[in-house]
Amino acid sequence: YVARSQLTAALADITPGKVQAESLIADGKATSNASDIGLRTDTTRCGITVKVEAAGTANITCKVKGNSQVSDKTIAWDRTPDNSAGTNGVNNGGVWTCSTTVTSDALRPSGCIATK
Repeated sequence: YVARSQLTAALADITPGKVQAESLIADGKATSNASDIGLRTDTTRCGITVKVEAAGTANITCKVKGNSQVSDKTIAWDRTPDNSAGTNGVNNGGVWTCSTTVTSDALRPSGCIATK
């Protein structure tokens, strides 16, 4: 229970950064500074790294601080680039996906996929 709560709290630490990342992308700007998207680089639950590209890709990663089940694991938001042409007439870009190196289904927040 504690590890799942710690991982969910870590995700909550980085999620607000998506809004400011979208704003930077809309303005054609890039950054690797967490403060540029309203986040701190270090919280009680995370070591945060950020990479926002003007072309539309973005990554906001938390290196988790917690008990042994989640400590030094990562949880992240990744954004696919915009694709205004789309596939079959559907714009399938600009999508945010949650991923984590925590492989246990019992610990991962709903909607987050496991990565290696």
